[in-house]
Amino acid sequence: MKNATEILTKEDFSQPTAIIRLTKYYRPGLENERVALYEATRAHWSIKKDHNITKTKVALSVHEGIVIEVYEIAAWVPANSTMMVYRMDKGNSDRVEFVGDVAKESIRKKFLGKSVAGLYLHGDIRPVACFGIK
Repeated sequence: MKNATEILTKEDFSQPTAIIRLTKYYRPGLENERVALYEATRAHWSIKKDHNITKTKVALSVHEGIVIEVYEIAAWVPANSTMMVYRMDKGNSDRVEFVGDVAKESIRKKFLGKSVAGLYLHGDIRPVACFGIK
């Protein structure tokens, strides 16, 4: 997937979407990788840094600049309020996590394997960015 041919732009987001760059808790090849990827994507995001995150309905898991999975968000809830196999952070009152599932194929096709490089300025290190919010 590293050879993404298409770069996403802001215009590609017709619904509220969170791009979540995984740098800390996810590595390819982890045991039970599908669960580890979901949990690293869904939890513990600060609402102080990005209050729009709870408005998003889709989450993109991004590793090394490429979308590696797409989730449909059922709900945003306070951090640590749902069961997780891998509890990555103790969280606090200004953090949230989502519950959801892998997105429908029609949504996955729109984003999977594409680059997010065009959405960030050089030096931008935010782990979460929200697009498509009106």
